[in-house]
Amino acid sequence: MKKLILCLIFLLSLSLLYRILNAKAEFLIRGDEKNPVLLPPKSKSLESNKKDGIDRGGHGTNNIRSEIRPKYKIKEPIVEAEIPEIIEKLISCESGGRSIEIMDTNGKMSRGILMWQDESWNAVQSQFGFIGDPMNPDDAKKATFYALKDGQLWRWKNCAKKYKFL
Repeated sequence: MKKLILCLIFLLSLSLLYRILNAKAEFLIRGDEKNPVLLPPKSKSLESNKKDGIDRGGHGTNNIRSEIRPKYKIKEPIVEAEIPEIIEKLISCESGGRSIEIMDTNGKMSRGILMWQDESWNAVQSQFGFIGDPMNPDDAKKATFYALKDGQLWRWKNCAKKYKFL
């Protein structure tokens, strides 16, 4: 009899866990079947999804789906010819030109001359279809060029603010 009760409790626990995980999945996964979007739960109004400059609603113009994209206003549109100069300023600010690895304030590793974090690096690689290493200065500059051309200056928020790009 004890074994039967323990089995029932176990099955009920599994059922409850399954329901909890499915409920969370409904709130966290949006988008279509081919392009799921992992985001924090939406609140009742769209405006309340925009707190602290972060759009939590998943509405963006690019294909990076797994990240929360902050909405910082770029002071002036980035002209493609100016991107190399912007990259050099970001390098100076981020690493002083040294290809290093450090633990960032968010608890994630930042790598290379432009302090790429794995999640951002992987998103930009898949968005623009190239494979590289953030510790390789040429690869880091290439990824940054593509990201800046796509308006993703927010990835270097602190340095962009320092140089008054944001």
